[in-house]
Amino acid sequence: MRCFFAIEFDEETRQVLTGIQNALRGSGISGNYTRPPNFHLTLKFLGEISPSMLPRLERVMGKVASKHDSFVLELGELGKFSKGKRPVIWCGLKTSKPLLDLQKDLVEELAAEFSQFSGYERYAPHITLIREAAFEGPSRGMKADGRTAAEGALLDNLLGKVQKPDHSITVRGISLMESTRVDGRLVYLRKLFLALRDQ
Repeated sequence: MRCFFAIEFDEETRQVLTGIQNALRGSGISGNYTRPPNFHLTLKFLGEISPSMLPRLERVMGKVASKHDSFVLELGELGKFSKGKRPVIWCGLKTSKPLLDLQKDLVEELAAEFSQFSGYERYAPHITLIREAAFEGPSRGMKADGRTAAEGALLDNLLGKVQKPDHSITVRGISLMESTRVDGRLVYLRKLFLALRDQ
């Protein structure tokens, strides 16, 4: 199973993120748009794991969840980073100490339980909106790979103009998700969920 730890979103948050996507689409940005059911915030990507690891992973989640209260996240700025030939466009989050503490604790507990995980990594929280993004507006003469300076600057300019609503997300737990395909579509299936402490 290909798995990752994540924070899942409620329906209202999915609708807000879909609205941002619609604004990007209306600005002439094409690409592989994340389907609303797939919106999430990754805490730690695990890669391929054996089903036999699930009880130990649940133990890790239990240790972490028992030490952290539920908290609120706020959507931040839009941005992009290069991945392959075309950039990924994402929605960031405002700096959150509870989020960073939760993620740090998770990777440290994971490393204590499994030797294949180091416990040390740079974490840049973001919500993926579009993969393989490209501008399909009036300047179609530019290369479509998204890697030219001109197209990069154009995408940055468009991202800066998109109106982002003020929106808060209450984080009530952590999930272990499986990344798989159903009828040719990428889907994320919840394998485990543990609630954080109520404040």
